[in-house]
Amino acid sequence: MRGISIYWRLSNLYFWFFALLGGLLPYWSLYLEGQGFSYLQIATLMATIQLTKIIAPSVWGWLGDKTGQRVRLVRVGAITGSLFFAGVFMEPGFYGLLLVMLAFTFFWNAILPLYEVITLRTLGEQKEKYGRVRLWGSVGFIGAVALVGGLLELVPIQNLPWLLLPVFAGIAVSAFLVPAERGERKPPAPKGSLKAIVTHPAVVTFF
Repeated sequence: MRGISIYWRLSNLYFWFFALLGGLLPYWSLYLEGQGFSYLQIATLMATIQLTKIIAPSVWGWLGDKTGQRVRLVRVGAITGSLFFAGVFMEPGFYGLLLVMLAFTFFWNAILPLYEVITLRTLGEQKEKYGRVRLWGSVGFIGAVALVGGLLELVPIQNLPWLLLPVFAGIAVSAFLVPAERGERKPPAPKGSLKAIVTHPAVVTFF
């Protein structure tokens, strides 16, 4: 599982994760407008992405440190986040979609901080390869922005969730290709509680 095999397995999830960003962020507000939401409602729904981005990494990072099962948590985030996003197809209205977005982004935002640790630990002494691995995230983002934008020239914006389905499938599959961390095992529980970590001055100052 070394060499190019590890390189591509690590790069794969970065590609699909940022492809989802590229396919979602530039066009999601247009989709919401097409669904008839007001500007205030659109702003609120878009804000959920950043809201959970503040909270979720601390929660999932704490769980990863406490359990030592980061690979498993990445898979949970990928699968559960995708399942919650499926609620979009039910057209649940503003409050229903707000709950869908909160749940989806909470699990989705679990993936990247955990995966960064997995990547660096897997690379070990070859950390100079991190940039090459991470590069595929940029490739995925740029490719998705261009491809989804081109497709939306041909089909109505209401089809956006359907266009994103292959990306969610890519995330789910690549999550199960993630190599186990080197020496992955359950570590001693950290001394700090989740509350202590989230309210630590360094964390508060950063956010």
